[in-house]
Amino acid sequence: MSNSAQNSASNSNSELNANQVETPAKPAAKPLAQTQVKAQIQSQSKPSSNTSFQPSSPSNAHAKAISVFLNVSSTSWEHQTMAYIFAVELDVNVAKAKNFIYLSSLVEDLKADLVDHSALTADLADRIIHARLSRPENADALSPSNPALFDYLVSCWKRSREAHKRINDILEKSKLPGLNVDTSALVPLANSRIEILTKTRELIVNYTGLVLNPDMGDLFPQNNDVLQQGAGYMASKLLMDAYASEEQLPSEFLKEFISRFENDGLEEFIGPIVNSITAAMRFQDITTDYMTPIRAITILTSHKSVASKISKLSNWLPANMQPRTFELLTILGPFFAKPCVFSDETGKLGQNYFSSANAFGENSQRDREGMDIGNRNLGDVESAMTNLRATMSSVQSNLHGLTMAMIRAGPDTKEDVLRFFSEAISLNHARARIQVDPKAVATDGFMFNIGKTCLSLCEPIMDVNFSKIQLIEPYHFLRPTPRLIQPASTSLMFADDDFLNAQKKKWLEENPNAPAANFVTDVFILTLGSLHLGYMGTVRQYQNLIRQIGDLKKEVDRMKAERDTGAWAGAPDAALKEFTLKRYQTQLDVWIAQRLVTVTSLLDKVTVDQIMRFYNLVMMWLMRVILVGAGTKVDGINWSFLARGNLNQGGAQILPLPVEVPAMFATLPEWIFEDIVEFYIFVSRYKATLFEGTLRDEFMLFSVSMLQTSGYIKNPHLKSKLIEVLYSFTHPLYRNAAGEAVGSRLDVIFSTHEAAKQYLVPGIMRFYVDAEFTGDSRAFYDKFTIRFYISQILKSIWDDQNHRNVVVQESQKEEFIKFANLLMNDTRFLLDEALTMLAQIHKIHQEMSDVQTWNALPQNIREDKEKNLRDSERGAQGYLQLGNETVNMFLYLTAEERIVVPFMAPYLVERLAAMLDYNLTTMVGPKCTELKVKNPEKYGFDPKSLLTKLVEIFLHLAHRSEFIQAVARDERSYRKEIFYRACDILARNGLKNSGELDMVRQFVSKVEEAIRNSQAEDEELGDVPDEFLDPLLAHLMEDPVILPTSNITVDRSTIITQLLSNPLDPFNRKPLTIDMVVPDVELKNKIAEWKRQQRSGKATPMETD
Repeated sequence: MSNSAQNSASNSNSELNANQVETPAKPAAKPLAQTQVKAQIQSQSKPSSNTSFQPSSPSNAHAKAISVFLNVSSTSWEHQTMAYIFAVELDVNVAKAKNFIYLSSLVEDLKADLVDHSALTADLADRIIHARLSRPENADALSPSNPALFDYLVSCWKRSREAHKRINDILEKSKLPGLNVDTSALVPLANSRIEILTKTRELIVNYTGLVLNPDMGDLFPQNNDVLQQGAGYMASKLLMDAYASEEQLPSEFLKEFISRFENDGLEEFIGPIVNSITAAMRFQDITTDYMTPIRAITILTSHKSVASKISKLSNWLPANMQPRTFELLTILGPFFAKPCVFSDETGKLGQNYFSSANAFGENSQRDREGMDIGNRNLGDVESAMTNLRATMSSVQSNLHGLTMAMIRAGPDTKEDVLRFFSEAISLNHARARIQVDPKAVATDGFMFNIGKTCLSLCEPIMDVNFSKIQLIEPYHFLRPTPRLIQPASTSLMFADDDFLNAQKKKWLEENPNAPAANFVTDVFILTLGSLHLGYMGTVRQYQNLIRQIGDLKKEVDRMKAERDTGAWAGAPDAALKEFTLKRYQTQLDVWIAQRLVTVTSLLDKVTVDQIMRFYNLVMMWLMRVILVGAGTKVDGINWSFLARGNLNQGGAQILPLPVEVPAMFATLPEWIFEDIVEFYIFVSRYKATLFEGTLRDEFMLFSVSMLQTSGYIKNPHLKSKLIEVLYSFTHPLYRNAAGEAVGSRLDVIFSTHEAAKQYLVPGIMRFYVDAEFTGDSRAFYDKFTIRFYISQILKSIWDDQNHRNVVVQESQKEEFIKFANLLMNDTRFLLDEALTMLAQIHKIHQEMSDVQTWNALPQNIREDKEKNLRDSERGAQGYLQLGNETVNMFLYLTAEERIVVPFMAPYLVERLAAMLDYNLTTMVGPKCTELKVKNPEKYGFDPKSLLTKLVEIFLHLAHRSEFIQAVARDERSYRKEIFYRACDILARNGLKNSGELDMVRQFVSKVEEAIRNSQAEDEELGDVPDEFLDPLLAHLMEDPVILPTSNITVDRSTIITQLLSNPLDPFNRKPLTIDMVVPDVELKNKIAEWKRQQRSGKATPMETD
């Protein structure tokens, strides 16, 4: 601070002299002796004895107060007022009587100056304050009678305000009717006295700046502790409770102080004050007095001049900060880091809110989602969550208010705030990893609060009509310096780094003078980043915690079961095992408490709704990026209607998306897409009821758009996650005591969303095929999970006639061949694997049932067999779940005659027949007894149900001659005895009525007849020339085609079947598609002629070379 504050303190006195109070006209008075002045003051401080008032009514009382005010002389009023404001006197006896300070130094100075020292006047105000502040006693220990100089000056300011208020009250009373008093001189007199009080307050504020300035610490004697704090002493007042803070540092005083020094060294005061408040925040958490520092910083930032200077302090964004120190050492860091609902290293929050009555109890409870809550009462857990969420909401509201106050302080401060958020996010790219060192990144609470504040900043653009979507730049990530710089390792939607760099260069060439991104784009991008590294980063770690809890719970249960069998009794290591068990139980309880704390924040309904609305905006923005990038005119698009699936948007082509992926979309970070689907998966997995009442239209539109058009997402795992989310919509939200689905369902959207009605089925059927190869070592097993999800989606929409018609339409397309082929492959493989594992389980169970023989086996062999048993049980469960669903899909697909037709193609029907025959033989053939296992329901194995469904599929196809012929040609698996045995089992268990069983027998009869006819035809044709035989399957070709890649002729059905599994020429492994083959018309005609001759019995030698 410059010396202007000191100069101003003196100048104020000059201003008072220049604006000397004018009193009503009176004869000029001669200077009075000290005793005369004192007498005049005392006499004029009382009402005139000549006026008699009867305060029997309010008007009389008001008139009396006005009259007293008018009759007090300026000399008397000034003395009384100055004495009252500064609590000082010039008479030692009067000072003692009033318990005021006797200003002996001022009296001596006045005497030396030959100035009247009997009365305190307004023009002495500067000297009064200086004399009071210069007392040596001020350096003594603080006490009520010897307050800190800052406190003293604030009390003077308050008394000055009180005196001002009294004059205002007099003026208000003078406006009342019925007053019997002349008030003509009141307003001029009141205004003159108000002016004196105003100048006095300004003087007080000036001197406050002097006593707070550490550079002027030797100007007045002060208590050393207070002196060391400097301006930070003011922070101690802000850090009191709200009532005490206002009492000791009135908001109006602070306002006047800030206004006075705004352009005169205010930053010198703000730094110590803000740093003291920030330091206080570092020692708080959600269980302590966190609101006091937040309230203190909020009070300061409510003043724009203060907010603008805070962001210019050196510790606003210090250089070279590490993530964890950033949240502690920056000015705003502790305010976002400390008041949060997440566990820290101490586990304090879990202990305070989710403590367990007995970590070693046996009665573990579960919450409404089926998650283990240990030995805790569910009601208590939910009550604690409710309380914490209310607290969390209050904190986040205050943080948003704090941020907005800073942003509104001016454009420079707004940029500083955006830089703070950008730096906080960018420092934590490591949080996107699967394995994260917690000490190397910011805490979950800090990132969560950053994300929540960013979400709140986005609220104005998150309306349901997407009315501001055009303000969000579609090309932002092509800027040379986007708001969030991405690591070099960032995967892109459908591009590589070279393509990205080329596009950035191109954009810069086309936009050399592009203005900086607008505020809407900035907060949108920051919110994307904060959720990616904050909320979603915590979600990834939460799922690791769930796995840890699950693994430890299994080990605890295993040890308890072992202990309860008595195996530990008398064992030498029994005590150690008991100790280990209790240790594991304690850790398990700590982790459960940590999980409860975490879901309190992550699965808060308000938070989930807010994130969902933001991601709705993101998905519509992604659609806009695609359309703008493809050159589509988007000005006329109603984005709200489009979200609902209305694709008729003024002629704009919406779906299918353009085949060529626009560069603006291809170069976007892949994590934008991944975060959306991972968020939906997380919520659907752990609290799907939060989706109840939400439309999810935007997700539906985005899903069908991405699934319908291949090429937009190069990572197949991301597409599979879309399928997983859609599958989660098929789960009932609620079940009754009997396990039946009740209440609302999420899959209703499949039948109500207009775009879903048209594109959902083609999209999921296309991906059923695309999932055959997902690109890594897990691809083989992942594809079955993906197809299981798809089967559940198809099942949920099958009864919707619109969707069924779309399935029929798709079945008439060439692509359906691949779908049907894979469906058959999966059914055969899954059931074969599952039933094989059941046979292994059966075998091991038999071995274990012979206890004597089993116990005689070496321990290592028993352990190996037990491990094989566990592996087989786990495998049987998985394969049967998937296999049962593929059988179910066959069941309802073949029930629709219009879909049966494509299955009758020569290259499909024989494989279909072979698959069904094989599985039926496995179920009821000679080895079926190997499938008998204990507790088959444990594995999801219901042999009667499975057999019934297989037979029903046969019945659906039994009327088709193509299927009858295909079964007849299946020499490997078809046996009529198998069908008769199946009929016996079905009849014996009442699973099929006699009419249905007769239909099975009639089908067998037709197959037998076809076999006889085929044998007769073979005898009729005789030996087939090698030229007419398919080189792969060695059967007589019906439709020979030439493979252009190897120039070899094969039957069309053979090569189609081959290409369905592998798009390569089987003879040289070169790429080949069915549209490349060339019909061998000449050979086909020769075969037809040969067959005609053979059947006519007029065979003549033919040239077959």
